[in-house]
Amino acid sequence: MSLSGEDEVGPSGIAKQQEDLEPNRISEKIRQQITTIPSEILNIIPIFNGDSHLLNLFIKKIVEQDAYILHVITSRLTGKAASLVSENDNLINNWEQLKKLLNQHFGDQRSEECLLMELESLTIKPGESFFELCNRIQLKRSNLFARITGDIKRESKIEIYNHISLNVFLYNLPKSLMRATRLKNPQTLEDALQVVMEEINFNEQYKMRNHFIEKNNVQKKPAHKSQPLIYLITVNSETMGKKIDFLNCVLILFKTIKGQ
Repeated sequence: MSLSGEDEVGPSGIAKQQEDLEPNRISEKIRQQITTIPSEILNIIPIFNGDSHLLNLFIKKIVEQDAYILHVITSRLTGKAASLVSENDNLINNWEQLKKLLNQHFGDQRSEECLLMELESLTIKPGESFFELCNRIQLKRSNLFARITGDIKRESKIEIYNHISLNVFLYNLPKSLMRATRLKNPQTLEDALQVVMEEINFNEQYKMRNHFIEKNNVQKKPAHKSQPLIYLITVNSETMGKKIDFLNCVLILFKTIKGQ
């Protein structure tokens, strides 16, 4: 007994109190997770307090809820997807089975290694803009992200694939534009695209400005009359009336003077 008259709480008592509190913590965690579920769905599921007489009802409502959710999902399918589900309706009883079926028929079946090779060998197409090139790289990168399994390697692989995507984009740039982009030290593919678009816009403005200045300078220059390059001269009766160029004229004139 303690001096205050209250029972002492030993290590076993503290452990017992923690055990009593643990269900409350778990319940609170679950309550936080289900706050995103629409209230219409939650209202269909009854509250179960552990009473064995209510267990069958609770399970039945859960099964009905699964069927309701599956019905909502399948109602959003159209075209080939709806035809596929209709043909395999007897094989689909829950979301996992439906997801597996959709992935088998419409998902990308290529391996992670194959997708990585495609990303690394990607090149710009004739007439393709840098924005369109970036979109294709992003698509390849997204497919790679979807293939990553396991939480341990996920972050490191995402970092590697982001770095590869950035380099592939830089490799496909003209040398001058690639140097200008690297000087800005972009960290992601999207940052590099922004730098490239800024450089292209600046170059276009620079060309337009120079063209405007040159055009104004040409208009301000005074007009000069063109001078004849060939001078005509008439020399004595021998060359009278004949048109000759300046050099021949000088030569004939020189001979005439010398003969006198």
